Amino acid sequence: MKELKLYVLERCPYCIKVANLIKEKELDVEILDVNVPENQDALMRIGGQDMVPMLTIDGEPMYESKEIIKWLNENY
Repeated sequence: MKELKLYVLERCPYCIKVANLIKEKELDVEILDVNVPENQDALMRIGGQDMVPMLTIDGEPMYESKEIIKWLNENY
């Protein structure tokens, strides 16, 4: 199984859409709030962009809620 991490901002509507799908599918995804400095640092280090939501799939970044939702639906 792939290691999945979702970087979010608490009130971001796009982040909420992705997080809701993850909960609906009962997926094992670590959700990380980028308001926490170490998570913000990881967001920039991994993806090089200050943009959420960002899903990492085995450490590889994916952006855009529509693309993330599409990938999750195709793979889970």
